[in-house]
Amino acid sequence: VTDSNALAQDKGLDAALVFVEYAAVAAKITNEVVEGVVLKCLGQKAKIKEKGSAICLMFVEIEQAAGVQEELMKGFDNKQPKIVAACVETLASCIRAFGPKVMNLKPLMKVLPKLFEHSDKNVREQAKGLATELYRW
Repeated sequence: VTDSNALAQDKGLDAALVFVEYAAVAAKITNEVVEGVVLKCLGQKAKIKEKGSAICLMFVEIEQAAGVQEELMKGFDNKQPKIVAACVETLASCIRAFGPKVMNLKPLMKVLPKLFEHSDKNVREQAKGLATELYRW
């Protein structure tokens, strides 16, 4: 997942997605994998970013929502605005797919003002989407 070679990273993401989907022990490595996805995949090209988001959604599906949310919220402090925007977008898609019964919305409400004050317009745009999703629930 954290390989610097784009082709190897792409194949690694495919393997990680299948592993998370079918392996019973996948829940034990949630934080490590999601941290790698946040740091190395969410700031990449669209295809790799999409696969990274799919891995995060799959971890939420296997009842590891707290770990995924924690790692994605750590991504809010990243120096690269495109990683911050991708973390916000991925969290919004998790909430859209699973709702407040699975995802804890209270910590997100606390960091929302910080996202709206971000210097990058893409982060602010994604924060609007997240706020809209939070309002729906």
